[in-house]
Amino acid sequence: FTAFVNFGLRDNNLTVALIFQKFFVIILNSIFIYKNFGLKNVWFPRAKKSISNVDQSLVTQIETKILQEKLYLHAQLTIGQLADELSEKEYKVSKVINQHMGYRNFLDFINSFRIAEAMQVLSDPESNHLSILQIAHQTGFNSIGPFNRAFKSIARISPSQYRKIHGRESSDLVINQPQMAKVS
Repeated sequence: FTAFVNFGLRDNNLTVALIFQKFFVIILNSIFIYKNFGLKNVWFPRAKKSISNVDQSLVTQIETKILQEKLYLHAQLTIGQLADELSEKEYKVSKVINQHMGYRNFLDFINSFRIAEAMQVLSDPESNHLSILQIAHQTGFNSIGPFNRAFKSIARISPSQYRKIHGRESSDLVINQPQMAKVS
């Protein structure tokens, strides 16, 4: 287009040609930005799809399988193994967990169940004899580092702080219960 403007037009049409040239450059730049910087979703957002019956059924199956069989306690659990347990394709399970259940990835999904279990154990005064590492292993973590990071990301405090706060509250409730007056 630039070559056409420079060689094809005479001097008296040069102003109009330069306007067309600038307009053409703007259009090309806009197309380049649109295609290369992911602005398609910003400029033309898609309406969110409602969850289909098939996906809703899979959500229910996943939650039921995970909770009833406590699969999250298996340290080596993969999304492929979960998909096999559900007799479903791995990509479908992944899609449902990410798009319809709201988790960033499979590990975040599994860790949410593991941390909920850990919170119960840490709150139980009868489990005070267990170390944090033992609780981490018991709830499906291979080591203390990932357990602490996952716990802090969900609870916003460390496991030991959680135990101090919630373990003490449980024992205080037992120790500091008001005494009932005996009626004779």
